[in-house]
Amino acid sequence: MIEVFNLNQEFLKLISKEVRRDQLPYHEYKFLETQQLKEYFINKVSPTAVIKDHFSLVAFNGSKLLGFISAAKDEFDSENFGFACFRVTNLLIFTSEPIEANITISGLINELERKIIELYRPVYFSYSLNNNVNDQDIIFNSLTGLKYHYIHTLLTFGSKGERFEQLKSKELVIRKVNIADAEAIAKLAQKSFSYSRFHLDPHLDNQKANILLSKSAINSVLDGFVDVMFVAEIKGKIAGYYSAKKKYIQEFELVIGDAVISAVGSEYQGKGIFSELDTHLLNWFSDNVNIAEMGTYLINYPVHRTWIKKGLRLVRGSHQFSKLVEN
Repeated sequence: MIEVFNLNQEFLKLISKEVRRDQLPYHEYKFLETQQLKEYFINKVSPTAVIKDHFSLVAFNGSKLLGFISAAKDEFDSENFGFACFRVTNLLIFTSEPIEANITISGLINELERKIIELYRPVYFSYSLNNNVNDQDIIFNSLTGLKYHYIHTLLTFGSKGERFEQLKSKELVIRKVNIADAEAIAKLAQKSFSYSRFHLDPHLDNQKANILLSKSAINSVLDGFVDVMFVAEIKGKIAGYYSAKKKYIQEFELVIGDAVISAVGSEYQGKGIFSELDTHLLNWFSDNVNIAEMGTYLINYPVHRTWIKKGLRLVRGSHQFSKLVEN
């Protein structure tokens, strides 16, 4: 019989013993020790048990630990779409028996949904399933059985210090953003996306997604949401942009960079503008971080074709799921 409990420190110690390397964030980087990965994971998960609108649950059969799930409310997405948006941040299974695994996943997700629906309704759930996890096929099938919609697959590429030659062009200027660019970037963001996770998801309104991306762009310029943003300018008009963040992970003693978002105006696409923005961002990563990651959806062929041509490595694929509970 499956029983589900709220996470506590005793259960967290059990998770630390049971969790496999392939279930841990950044496990794809072979030079990172498994103990480092575990410490990073545990330190991230530990505070969630007491943070508002964070939920962390464990499943047991008697004294046997079977699984762990956690979720957190995304305030920015919730405000923009008009209903509570929760991201499932972890879904770990500690049994290799398919039927037991399926029952565990169902038990964890049903209890998570029940707890959140007691507080919010409608509720939107999203989850990103790393396809490098050994039991991703079991989780994938269980999620679809629980009416989670498969949206698409996100491809994440990585860079470790590579530098690229920058194009010399009189027409195209790549520079860092300034505050005066905010309005132009916001307008560009509102009409330039087809392959964002919001636009690919049938549960979400495209117009509200456009507004969210526009607000996010403004926040990046005015409020320092990102650490760097490059803009592409042609004849004094902004044609595109690309932004990134960096973070120091103490457990790894590394700085890791993440490409945040890019856009190129429809009238400028196919002219190599993204590739040149990408070159500037990759060179910035080379100067400022130890590892950099950037992602795009499988359907966005021009972008991942650019990265493949530059010799960037494919780090992982992540299957994106969502579910909207209205009543």
